Amino acid sequence: MTQQFSKKDCAEIFYATSDARIAAKIGVEGTKLYAGLVKLTPAEAALCYFAVNEKLERIRNGEYDDFPEQVMRQGTVTERWATHLEKLAQELMDLAQRKSEAEGE
Repeated sequence: MTQQFSKKDCAEIFYATSDARIAAKIGVEGTKLYAGLVKLTPAEAALCYFAVNEKLERIRNGEYDDFPEQVMRQGTVTERWATHLEKLAQELMDLAQRKSEAEGE
């Protein structure tokens, strides 16, 4: 099964992860992952899911807001960012689960 993440998704994964091994594997801003040169293992996809989800929680808590409760207002930058990360986190979890089932992990 191929992994198809957008360039933006790959960059989000790169900046969210604190795992140096995964960051090195996927390349700066996820360029290797985007180009299809590398694939995430189920364990790596799960780690990336947790990293993206942690970043999503920080956004939801207002750490990136320019004004109070910005993330709660529809159409704001942080609200759109949070929505995007929710979808990305779900894609990563789905990938981890599908690959785990396929590989019998």
